[in-house]
Amino acid sequence: MKKDFKKVWMPIVALCSAGLMVGTGFAAWTISKDSTQDAGGAFVADTVSEANITITNLKWDGNYANENDTGGTICFGWDKNYTAKATDWLTNTEEGKEAKRSSTLTFDVVTTLPSVNVDIMNFGLVVGQDEEKTKAYNSATTAGENQRIVPPTSLTATKGTSKHDDKTNETTTTYTLCIEFFWGTKFNQNNPIEYYNEKTGDQLTDGIKQQAKVDLETISKINGLKFKFTISATKA
Repeated sequence: MKKDFKKVWMPIVALCSAGLMVGTGFAAWTISKDSTQDAGGAFVADTVSEANITITNLKWDGNYANENDTGGTICFGWDKNYTAKATDWLTNTEEGKEAKRSSTLTFDVVTTLPSVNVDIMNFGLVVGQDEEKTKAYNSATTAGENQRIVPPTSLTATKGTSKHDDKTNETTTTYTLCIEFFWGTKFNQNNPIEYYNEKTGDQLTDGIKQQAKVDLETISKINGLKFKFTISATKA
């Protein structure tokens, strides 16, 4: 069986990149006027298909975090729907740095076969990256009461419209893949700005502020990491 391997670099940079540069952008997280953080990453999409099947036209959504972005983005920033309160001590309201936890990829599968199976596999970190960044990512995403970020666990591409070409006998079908991260149990599944600003009065201790600093610093260290997954198309 002949397989066609193609690699397409898909920028998906958290907390906003400029162009194709991974790890640029800045999130103005402020803890009692004491700390600023950012966080980021990039996706690498491999496509694997059998003979008579082509995966093509990969495009990220256009819902970018700011006008400088040229690829789909994931932003671990502030919640734009959050209503600030006078008691807030954790802030991040910089324009263009709002949280965006999901990004959508569309792609076409072109084939002369009557039916095709499309699967998304092997999502995870690219091997061999910076040890400190990898350690921070593993710490932030480890399941349990201290999990800060929940990564995708099962990815499925949704089949859309199909178009048949009578001249070539090829059918082109568009698929949609949504990649979404969630805030973890550490923040009660809420944005950190909401979770920590609920700590007021006797709950607001130096220890709480220090914990917020540690949490955001951990997230910031994943800046520049690359993630990978595989799109597989095979005969049904």
